[in-house]
Amino acid sequence: MYIDDMAKVLEELKEVADEISRLEQRRDQLATVARKQGVPWSQIGTVLGVSKQAAQQRQARLQFGELVGRMRARSDLNESAAMELALEAQRDARSRR
Repeated sequence: MYIDDMAKVLEELKEVADEISRLEQRRDQLATVARKQGVPWSQIGTVLGVSKQAAQQRQARLQFGELVGRMRARSDLNESAAMELALEAQRDARSRR
């Protein structure tokens, strides 16, 4: 593909990046739904073309990031305090399994 107009190239590149981001979000949502419905990590990993550990780790990173974000939304917490609360909540969740 050869495009003379650099603005068109950059516009299309942005569209592709936006679509990839949208698809990644949808993938993550569907993986969450699958887990909530009892689908094993090994099956989710197979469908995604990754190991079950990679699928689990991705989901854990997403959940941790969301948790840190919720903690940071509290105006009385700095980043360090929010991270510590998120880690504590993650440890508590693991101990309840």
